[in-house]
Amino acid sequence: METKIYSSSGFSHSCSAEELYVLTGHWLSDMIFFEQEIEFYQSLIRDYFLPATSKKEGSIINDIELRLIDTLSLKKVLKENIIAHQNKLSITLGKVNRENQFYYTAIQTELEGELFDFIKSFRQVKYELFEANKYIKQALQKA
Repeated sequence: METKIYSSSGFSHSCSAEELYVLTGHWLSDMIFFEQEIEFYQSLIRDYFLPATSKKEGSIINDIELRLIDTLSLKKVLKENIIAHQNKLSITLGKVNRENQFYYTAIQTELEGELFDFIKSFRQVKYELFEANKYIKQALQKA
């Protein structure tokens, strides 16, 4: 087992193909949670925010809803890429040579970077939703 440097996280990991496979399983579990979280926020917007907002506030909420739709699309592509990578890993478990190991580690590193970028982007959308919630609450209290 060799030490790999995942450039996206900056940490050293000692990972075999089996460990890379397990890690992709954890990522897929995260993807399921993110999907549920996005669906929750979309229902919150649809059932709570939009009915209670004016046109000005509704515009802000619509923009956030569009960002959530984009985030859901990004999540779908990322999940498909993780599944494809995990499938390739599963085929080669136990018979990965040094050259293939470098290839799979490079793919893993790239996916890890994409996952971190996705999380960062999703966190920003959630922040905007929380800020909009504060703004709408204040507007409703003044009315």
